[in-house]
Amino acid sequence: MRQLFKILIFLSFASIMAFCIPKKQSEPDPDSTLDYQSIFTIKKCYLINNNSLVLNGQKPLVELRKMWSNEKTTTFVMVDSIYFNSIPLKITQSPYYTICNSDTISQNTLPPFIWRAANLSEFPTFTISISDSIPRLSSYNTLPDSISASKTSLIYIEGANASDVEIIIEKSNGELCWAIYRPINNSTAMVYTPNNLAVLNTATLIINFKKGFYKTIDEKEVFFSLIASYSKQIKIVP
Repeated sequence: MRQLFKILIFLSFASIMAFCIPKKQSEPDPDSTLDYQSIFTIKKCYLINNNSLVLNGQKPLVELRKMWSNEKTTTFVMVDSIYFNSIPLKITQSPYYTICNSDTISQNTLPPFIWRAANLSEFPTFTISISDSIPRLSSYNTLPDSISASKTSLIYIEGANASDVEIIIEKSNGELCWAIYRPINNSTAMVYTPNNLAVLNTATLIINFKKGFYKTIDEKEVFFSLIASYSKQIKIVP
């Protein structure tokens, strides 16, 4: 779990640094070690409308970055070809990370999910098949229509095949109001919101139901993740 939080910290940091002017990287010293952060994700999205589910897309996403132990920022990884279920992903590089994604995957794609990395300059070539199912939230129809700004509100989470849950409340413009990330047992959790939220007529409650595992490939740890994301429009009342 410590490794997973490390990845989340790197993701947040890289997102901020992407808007900064890149600086010339210093040469690593002889005792410096190279660390890779590699995340292969398949994410399925749902909208909750009148307590009914509407499937809203399924996308693969690969995030690659590296950092010498004597550096303070991550850098991109040189890659040539990455495929999801035989479909080539679009590769985009910034000074701080490499992103590979596609908008062409059928939202009804079922396991096995097959990742293939080939002809890579500084990353191992591999093919891996993931037969596990994407997590499923069964309590979506009990999620609140409104939560209190000044009192704690209970959000009950129940489903299947998840080991972690991320709960987010966003303003209508996407600005973050509150978020919590925690491991869960048996895909079940009871989470209380804080008692100091702003009153909002329109907000979005997002439940990210997650499961993942590490696999060592050519001495590099690669994280494979399955995410089901559920979004519901709510109000934050006094």
